[in-house]
Amino acid sequence: MDYRDRVKNIFSYLLSLKKLNQKVIKSVYDYEKLYWEEEFFHVQGCSVNKLAVNEPWIEINAKCGRLYEEFFHIYQENEKNEEGFEIVFGQGLLIWKRENEKIIHPILNTRMKIEFNKRREVFVLTPSNRTVLEISLFEGFEECNMQGIFALADKVNRINLDPRNLRQIEGIFLKLLSHIDAPGEFKKSSFSKKRVDFQQRPNIYNTSVIFVRKNNARLWQVEINNIIKAIDNGCEIPETVKALVNEKTIDCDEKERREWEKVGENVLFPLPANLEQKEIIKKMAQNYGVVVQGPPGTGKSHTIVNLICHLLAHGKRVLVTSQTGRALKVLTEKIPEEIRPLCISVLGNDPNSLNRLNESVRKITDTLSVDAEGICKEVELLKKKLDFCKKRQGELYGKFRDIQELENRGISYNGREYSSMDIAKWVRNNRGKYCWLEDEIHMDDIMPLSEKEFNLLIYLRKILNKNQKRKFDNVKGIIEKLPDDDEICNRISEYKKVRLEYHKHIEILEGWHIPCNNRCNYDKLLELLDECRNKIAVLGEGVWGDIFNSYYSSKLVRQTLKDLLYKSNNCMLILSKVRDQIRDHKIEISDDIDTDKFSESFDILYNSFDRNGKIGKLFTLIHPECNYVLKNCKIDGMPLKNMEQAIIIRLHVRQKQVINELRNMWNNTMRDYGLKVMAASIKPSDIILMEKNLSYLYEIVNWDVKYKRPIEEGLGRISVPRDMDWHKRESYDYLLKCVSAIKGIDIYNNDKAYIEVFKKTINNTGELKKLYEAVNNLNVNQVKATLQELREIKGVKNKCLKVDELIGKLNRICPKTAKNIIDDWDCGKEKFNDWTKAWKWAQWNSLLNHMYSLNLEKIEEAIGIEKNREKEIIKDIVSKNTWYNQILRTTENEKRSLFSWMQAVKRIGKGRGKMVPEYRKIAQREMEKCKKIIPVWIMPLNRVIENVKLSKNMFDVIIFDESSQSDLFSLCALMRAKRAVIVGDDNQISPEVVGVDQRTMYNLINKYLKEIPQRQWFDLQTSLYDTALRVFPARLMLKEHFRCVPEIINFSNNLVYSGEMLTLRYPRINERFYPVINTIKVEEGVRDSSKPVNIKEAECLVDKVAACCRDSKYSNMSMGVISLLGEAQGRLIENMLKDKIGVKEIIRRKLICGDAYSFQGDERDIMFLSMVISKNVKFAPLTKENDIKRFNVAASRARNQMWLFHSVDLKDLNEECVRYSLLNYCLNYNKHDKNSGNVEYIFQTEFQKDVYNLIKSRGYKVTPKVEIGKYNMDFIVEGMRNRVAVICDGDVPSEEYNWKEAVERQLDLERAGWVFYRIMGGEFYYEPEKTMEKLWNKLNNMGIERYSLQTSDTEALKVV
Repeated sequence: MDYRDRVKNIFSYLLSLKKLNQKVIKSVYDYEKLYWEEEFFHVQGCSVNKLAVNEPWIEINAKCGRLYEEFFHIYQENEKNEEGFEIVFGQGLLIWKRENEKIIHPILNTRMKIEFNKRREVFVLTPSNRTVLEISLFEGFEECNMQGIFALADKVNRINLDPRNLRQIEGIFLKLLSHIDAPGEFKKSSFSKKRVDFQQRPNIYNTSVIFVRKNNARLWQVEINNIIKAIDNGCEIPETVKALVNEKTIDCDEKERREWEKVGENVLFPLPANLEQKEIIKKMAQNYGVVVQGPPGTGKSHTIVNLICHLLAHGKRVLVTSQTGRALKVLTEKIPEEIRPLCISVLGNDPNSLNRLNESVRKITDTLSVDAEGICKEVELLKKKLDFCKKRQGELYGKFRDIQELENRGISYNGREYSSMDIAKWVRNNRGKYCWLEDEIHMDDIMPLSEKEFNLLIYLRKILNKNQKRKFDNVKGIIEKLPDDDEICNRISEYKKVRLEYHKHIEILEGWHIPCNNRCNYDKLLELLDECRNKIAVLGEGVWGDIFNSYYSSKLVRQTLKDLLYKSNNCMLILSKVRDQIRDHKIEISDDIDTDKFSESFDILYNSFDRNGKIGKLFTLIHPECNYVLKNCKIDGMPLKNMEQAIIIRLHVRQKQVINELRNMWNNTMRDYGLKVMAASIKPSDIILMEKNLSYLYEIVNWDVKYKRPIEEGLGRISVPRDMDWHKRESYDYLLKCVSAIKGIDIYNNDKAYIEVFKKTINNTGELKKLYEAVNNLNVNQVKATLQELREIKGVKNKCLKVDELIGKLNRICPKTAKNIIDDWDCGKEKFNDWTKAWKWAQWNSLLNHMYSLNLEKIEEAIGIEKNREKEIIKDIVSKNTWYNQILRTTENEKRSLFSWMQAVKRIGKGRGKMVPEYRKIAQREMEKCKKIIPVWIMPLNRVIENVKLSKNMFDVIIFDESSQSDLFSLCALMRAKRAVIVGDDNQISPEVVGVDQRTMYNLINKYLKEIPQRQWFDLQTSLYDTALRVFPARLMLKEHFRCVPEIINFSNNLVYSGEMLTLRYPRINERFYPVINTIKVEEGVRDSSKPVNIKEAECLVDKVAACCRDSKYSNMSMGVISLLGEAQGRLIENMLKDKIGVKEIIRRKLICGDAYSFQGDERDIMFLSMVISKNVKFAPLTKENDIKRFNVAASRARNQMWLFHSVDLKDLNEECVRYSLLNYCLNYNKHDKNSGNVEYIFQTEFQKDVYNLIKSRGYKVTPKVEIGKYNMDFIVEGMRNRVAVICDGDVPSEEYNWKEAVERQLDLERAGWVFYRIMGGEFYYEPEKTMEKLWNKLNNMGIERYSLQTSDTEALKVV
């Protein structure tokens, strides 16, 4: 069996359950209450409207007497259980006797809504749904054409029939009679209930009745049948329903997963939300079903509104439903106004519903003409604003965290950990001793001086005379620049000397061009000139003098001598090399041998040696002419025999040749100048002479290069006279004289400039005035005397410089302290004591100043502003995105239907024209087409079944509130959406099984659900919440409680929620009731032995309610009464209250009297509970789960105060009984009040204790250690109307604290009216007076009185 068949079996099972004990009522007398038309016409104070469409059909005021009272009870019952029964207006009374059955029942039925007009004090009945044809009257009758009747019923649904309009209904009745195979008649004449004429034929009378009956079970049968048909026709089955028949986890397809990933990324909640509420979106994006446990008062409606807005912003369609309408009433009001037209709360025919629908369609129609692209651009811009807003929040959170971490984290200093409070205490206690270090020192600054260096500085201050230091400081800038004593004195003496010859030097240098800034090495130049003069003196006389003059006079001679020098040098070079090679050998050659002949013969021998390495006999035979060489040549005493010897001989021959060449060349050139000619045989002395002559010749040839050019270069930019002859001795005498003059002038200028610079250097120094005058007067002796005084100042130089060095190091980080040490030179060590501790004090003091200069209050305020801006931006994004998606989703046909619907509504007007029925048909037809345009529908479950048909176009999400009250029939609603959020609480009341035999039910389970996992949990006691909890993968719990004051909700919190709920309510003093919980023992109270009522207890309770209604403390407060033993006591109390305080007051107070079921999902300001039981009638202990659930609901409805009336004592109750738990709690809830008695044990730190004592001693009412949800307030300072939460920061380790979450929770509480004042521990101990003064000002500005100025708390809080 596949999953479709198994799902079908589930609904077949539900259909069978609905048919059990199903009875079709065909006589109006079988209904609980019945009112005939004539009753309304003949009673004073009753108004019946048969014409106007948009006005109440029936009005009943107090003059109606019994009718008024009965409708009051109907109204009250409707308030308690509006979905459990219905008020029906029946038109067209069918009277028909068929066989043994008598039928008396209206044909056309219209569900009515009862309301109370407080201004006019009348009950009004208006239609809340379309008129329908009562088909069940004819089912099973052979003479009835059911097919035709069904078609007629569909027509009635389509045309939106007004049953009061005779022209409309007459045709319907006649058509109906035509489908019955029996002669019938429609009678327009009046009808009297006293004379009912039953006939064998069907007669329809033009009369109306009003009756009260249980909700129509047939509607559910039709619904389940439609689901079964849809499954057979292959409709899509949501994963939420598949999960009922699959034990394995169901995975989403990839496309759907990606689509929902985007939904889960950015949470777009326009209303404040906690982490649990935001987590729902993430769970929903990841799973097809999410179960949300919502204990009493945990903001389920608030959460659902946020979910709706988020889903709308992502283009999703949402269906919101609940078992009853109570939980849904506030939803629409919480939805942002901008998108409210897209959220239809209910579909009915009453004027309010039609007006809301009209307005929604009108708004949608107007918006469809807006440019979608423009909206898209606006959304993108808003997203950028949101990103910037979140970025800004991140920066502010970072600043807040930094301050808090500075305050709370341990501060490491010199290897030890200190808290900010430790630091603040030490700084405050040592301010007088170590505050002399006035600079702002950061914690990461390094101490500029060690303790030793600082002590040395103070010591040097002591041993140094302040005047000495002053004098040194005056000259220290130039004292190192002053030259040695001898230098300045020598320069002055030298200047005085050269000044005398200055003008003489000027005359010598006439014709010279000497630049001002020429720089020459005069000594080196003079040395060079002197060398030139000496050289030219040697060369300028005799033969060489002539050669010198000829060389520089004749170009021809110049070239000849250059060639001679070049060649001679080459020959000398060759001779030098040859001599080096033959120096170690003795060569013997006969002197009478002809040199030329010898050379020729030797060459032949040498070539033979070179070829053969030796001389053989053959050679001597061929060259006999060479034999003499062999005979006459010896090398080192040995005859010539080998190549080595031949080489030596060859070099010897070459030597002779070069000498001859040199001699010939020298003699040929120099003999013209009269130089001695060299002989044919040259001696070694001749060679030496030759070298000397060559040196002379070299000097002449290279004179300009060697001497003239260096002199010119040495002169630099000094220009010599143009007629200067560089080859005359007189020129060099002249140059020596001029250069000496230039040197003298330069010395004069340098000394003069030196003296002037020196004078300028010392001119502005007062201490050197005498030295300036001495130098200015060129008085060497006076200069020496003055310099002696400066040497004495230099004597303290090292000490002064050390002081300056230490002051300089200190000045980099502590400029103020450095200045103080210098300015207060004569102060002793006692002022600047203990450098290390003073440094520590300054660092810690600066740290504290930095910490408390950052305005934490301003940062918190800025975060609050950004949070509010974020909410506004999100609200705009939700609105724009929703309308953008709406525009894209609406088809052209749907647009036309919308416009057509609007036109029809305009034409209908007040509903009195001839064409009104036709226009109604058009409006109805077009509205059916437009239903799917509305993305959000909010309506009770029975309205969902009635108005939201099964469709392929399923909702994306269904949100089912108060699901713990809904039985398994609510699974029908899950067939309308792809995903589900099931909100409920298994600790509150579950469905009751009434009128169904358990054995029969289990037989049906075994018949239909054999293959369904955990089929035993498909009984009618299992709620939708229980079922979802079993099969849905995602679950979470809302824990923050907003409804009750802590004293009230703590009973339920401890009874069934294990203390997990976090209470966020903390009323102001003027809102507070004292005591919060009241127990009243009714001493004479006894339970009636025949029914569950306790008259005395009821009377006592009613008296207290009446007293409270008269008390101004209870002005405008709603009230409720719960009987803890059935509804009978509630009805008794209701009747008593009606007589005691009147209908108007009951309704004004929303005062309902019933059992716990009547208040499920509801709340009141004040609740009165009646225990009913007494000792005179035996009672069993209540220990079952359902009993505990009832008491949980009963004890968690009161917001501000709860009264418990009882006629038994604790000792009369079983301790296991939940009655005992409730009574015990109510009697003893405040006996262990943590705020009573001695509060010393409450404080965790001395800091909190010190703050508390200061506030208390100031005369304020202060309550320590108050927990508001997850937020712990150290103190609350209260006045009658205002309060301030005081937070002590500085004693919480930063790694254990979530700063962002804490700030956001504080902002949430501020939006709820809380005012916070934060005291930083370090700041408190650093500047306690200033810190507390800010608190006193805040308390004063808020009008919070000191208790010494007001009445006692007991008197101020005393109520009835």
